[in-house]
Order: sequence, then structure tokens, then C-alpha cells
Amino acid sequence: MENKENYKMIDVNCCHEHTFNTKMMRKEFVLDDYLFASEESDFSKEEQSILRDKIQHEMVEIFNGRNYD
Repeated sequence: MENKENYKMIDVNCCHEHTFNTKMMRKEFVLDDYLFASEESDFSKEEQSILRDKIQHEMVEIFNGRNYD
């Protein structure tokens, strides 16, 4: 299946809520996929790097359910 190749996935079973979820995070990071009302080219290389780092950091924290600061 194509999605399995493009995403890192973790299955989460919440017994007390009787729910089952699969968390998914894209393996390949494309900054344009995470920007609203702007494009990657609107930012300098330094700004792109800062944005990329901040977004990826936030995504990893959400995906893993932990704060790393």
C-alpha cells in the first residue's frame, strides 16, 4: 500500500476509552506542505531552515506524545 511506504506509523490502543488510532507522520518533509498563505520561496534560506526545524520538532513531539524542550 502506498501510504505505508510514505509514512511512519504507530498504532495506539486506548483501552480506557475503547478506541484504537494509528498516528501517521510523513517520512519525507516538504516545507510547502506545511505553510499557509505563503510558499517556501517567500523565505530566505536561513528562514526556511528555522521554519523546517521548528515544524519538524513540533511534529515529532506530537507524534511521540512527549515534549523534548
